[in-house]
Amino acid sequence: MNTFKPDSRLQKQSELKYWLEYLVLLGIVVLVSNYVFMLTTEKIALLLSVLLLIRIADRITQYYVSQIEIDKEEANIKIVLESILSGTKVREYEFNKIKIELVEHSGLRKYTGSPFELLITVESGGLYKIGNRYGYNINTLKEIERAVRM
Repeated sequence: MNTFKPDSRLQKQSELKYWLEYLVLLGIVVLVSNYVFMLTTEKIALLLSVLLLIRIADRITQYYVSQIEIDKEEANIKIVLESILSGTKVREYEFNKIKIELVEHSGLRKYTGSPFELLITVESGGLYKIGNRYGYNINTLKEIERAVRM
């Protein structure tokens, strides 16, 4: 059985990059909206507060993949999901019930998000997007893809 866990250093770097990009985007929205709509300071503060609260709520309710276990003998994959608010869930799928694909992004998406993602599509309708934001590097994702395909 192969077990894959995220790299905590890469996860922290990616999360910091994500929040810095979001704060820069918020700053641009405030400058443009202030220039176009002539907003007061109170309205700008309210706008920023609402946008930050939405992003924080999204972050604490979102599940992320904290561990992937691949058992070649039983031909199944176990995905451990964690959420700050909801705790831990474990999902287990047989290899023949999933489709796995490693996607390398280009253009703007490469710089603003994860430059690569492992897409695990479940036959019953689920989709897992695993990238470097949560600490998985390209080599680990290639290993996961190879292990499932063999």
